Amino acid sequence: MTFWTADHHLWHKTQSGSIIEYANRPFKNLDEMHEYCINEWNKVVGMGDLVWYLGDFSFGNKLMVQTIRKYLNGKIILLMGNHDRIKNNNCGTFKEVYRRQRQPIYTEVDGYKIAMAHRKEALAFLDKTKNDLFLHGHSHGNAINEGKYFDVGVDNCPNFAPVTLEQILKLTL
Repeated sequence: MTFWTADHHLWHKTQSGSIIEYANRPFKNLDEMHEYCINEWNKVVGMGDLVWYLGDFSFGNKLMVQTIRKYLNGKIILLMGNHDRIKNNNCGTFKEVYRRQRQPIYTEVDGYKIAMAHRKEALAFLDKTKNDLFLHGHSHGNAINEGKYFDVGVDNCPNFAPVTLEQILKLTL
């Protein structure tokens, strides 16, 4: 099965605050958020499943990314977001890594042609005749989901978990 998600912002804590405050998430601290997100991820994603991760996986360093990745089911393809801090290709943890945030990546699932990017601004580069859906992150639930455009970020999806094409279609159409 194929899933999509974005914007966990693992280990996102700066002097000005954390992702919990920024996105108004219902957690006491980052440890609680990490545990919850891992559990919800693994409830829906199996070991053989594919997850398209559309950016902002982690503020953490290479070791932090490797550590949390080993607890997540599935094979992950990462489209780097503006807050992904890993420097070398994939820390040995992802199936593939794409560094483009604004240029769409394309795939096909169950007959649907799907364009994906971290930022919704990638619509400016989109050949709308080549896709049925455009999926993105970055908006933390603040984007307008309409017709063939959908924010797959955890702040916009049930239980902060990855979503399937079937779920996306129910939420957008």
